[in-house]
Amino acid sequence: MINRFGILNPVARSKKMKYLLFALLILICIIPDILAVLYAPIYFDSGYYLSIVERINDGFIPYTDFTLAYTPFVFYFFYFLKSIFSVGICYEFYLIVYFVIQLLCAVLVYQIAKFIINRKDFSFYAAVLFLLTSHWNDGNSVLLETPSLLWGLLGFWLSIKYSEKFAVIVAVGCCVALSFLSKQYGIVFLGLITFLILFNKTRWKQMALLYLGFLLPILCCIIIWKSAFLQTVSGSYGFKIPFLSHIDKVLEATKQFFFHLFPVLMVGLLLLPIILRNADKLKIRNYCVLLLSIIGFLLQFYFWYSPHYFLYIIPFASILTFLILSDLKKHKWIYNLFLILTIGYSFYSVYFNRVDKIYIKHKNIKQSQYDTAKAILGEVGKSGTLYISSIDLIPEYYLTNMIPPNFKIIGYGFGPALNLKMHLQQLESADYIIITQNQRDFDYYESSESLNFFKKRKGIRINSNSFLYEK
Repeated sequence: MINRFGILNPVARSKKMKYLLFALLILICIIPDILAVLYAPIYFDSGYYLSIVERINDGFIPYTDFTLAYTPFVFYFFYFLKSIFSVGICYEFYLIVYFVIQLLCAVLVYQIAKFIINRKDFSFYAAVLFLLTSHWNDGNSVLLETPSLLWGLLGFWLSIKYSEKFAVIVAVGCCVALSFLSKQYGIVFLGLITFLILFNKTRWKQMALLYLGFLLPILCCIIIWKSAFLQTVSGSYGFKIPFLSHIDKVLEATKQFFFHLFPVLMVGLLLLPIILRNADKLKIRNYCVLLLSIIGFLLQFYFWYSPHYFLYIIPFASILTFLILSDLKKHKWIYNLFLILTIGYSFYSVYFNRVDKIYIKHKNIKQSQYDTAKAILGEVGKSGTLYISSIDLIPEYYLTNMIPPNFKIIGYGFGPALNLKMHLQQLESADYIIITQNQRDFDYYESSESLNFFKKRKGIRINSNSFLYEK
């Protein structure tokens, strides 16, 4: 590799540069995660989820002792880690675990892409694009989507790598079940893997084994929690929105996906007829399953719109992006231009809209959440119930480790999971209530009944924007 003058030959020099590039890209992906652990504010959903973990640690049983609109696996997984490592109230611990899970997802994206694209470099770039794009779509918070994605991607990878092994197909079904039991929308993986099996020779036997593997963990949950568990599988989280509003959210999400997350795929879809003109059955299958995954997971937005729903879509979009690049023979320059735009926008969103604007310039936000919890506990101790009326303060449930009123029937429900009647019920029942000055997230906040409730009571200012009311 080194000639007699001590100089690397061109091949060795090229390989060394490639390894340096790979190391740089890994560093680019890891730095935001480290800064997020140190400075990222606690997301309101994260506060909700980790509060559930604390209640399980106290001996409460989901669905029986309190209402829960989610499937249970992640909560019990975090409870297991909490018990093993004797973790107290420590958001950073769970965020580190979350990022480890996200990195494992990236490994699976690489493995799936390597099988589909058959190029290690493009597969690595797909994994990098997955990590970057995930980070700025709420992937910097402790959420259920990424653990669900881990099990779904594992099942997906096993189904294409060991497509003819019956025992593996049962394991695939169990993986899909764990994806579903991490979050309900993981059920889409069952449809995707069913589609893949349709291309196998022993498709009907494998399909039976897939569904057997899927049903076993589900049946265990039904045996444990009975009908109470079955009420959690609808995915609607207990709130209802008019049909047309649902459709608008799917269209809005589709627009966001193609114009902001992956504009490269707008061009890619236009070029697909050229790519697939003389494609074989395997190639057509690969393109179809990737497109179906994007379409299938976009349907989540029918129930609600939130950026972290894109976390399910990003791995498949990343693989599809580089699969198209590997197959393109014509008009490659146009596609490369949009690919640079896509990667550039993700880099900007991570390093300017997250690292610079939040982790560096506003790193005090996270500290203010801890200070608010300290101020609340200074006024109320841990006795009594606390109702947090404002969504941006939901993390205080976790940081104060306090329980809301009507815990058995309403739980930690907030925002769209509540209606005016439930909101007023919480106000009347709580020993303490915390609100912000400008809470305008939902109509019931501004109802006359809600406003009259606070007019009768004197609030204690606990920070620049929040007030604590006593019953």
